[in-house]
Amino acid sequence: MAMSKGCTIALIIVGIIVVIGIIGIAIIWMNADKIKNAGIDYMVDGAAEQIKLNLPEGYTEEYVDELLAELKLKLKNSEIEPEAIQKLTNTYQATMADEILDVEEATDFLQDIQEALGKESPVLEEEVIDSLTAEPAGA
Repeated sequence: MAMSKGCTIALIIVGIIVVIGIIGIAIIWMNADKIKNAGIDYMVDGAAEQIKLNLPEGYTEEYVDELLAELKLKLKNSEIEPEAIQKLTNTYQATMADEILDVEEATDFLQDIQEALGKESPVLEEEVIDSLTAEPAGA
């Protein structure tokens, strides 16, 4: 018994969809590293832009650039612990939920990045009072 014309057309369409799906999966699988690196670049560059808009005290744009460049490199080379990546991802999602990064959120995010990279926070510039010119208390 022969199939009807409608069933034949449906089978051809399903076959084409399956072939396209298999080709798509193969392309994604072969380019997984490129896709991962593009995602890392997009996320880190977006975060850098927002951090620089509300730069926390004690940080410079140059330091932020260096820090985020190192973060990109270590993420691409899988040199950061999965727990640290999870913490960074959670912080990124929480801080970027409203698409605006305030100074406090930027500070928290930068501290998480420094922790993931094993770096210390930059020393905040403090005013040093010259003890020779300072007036004694009660004078």
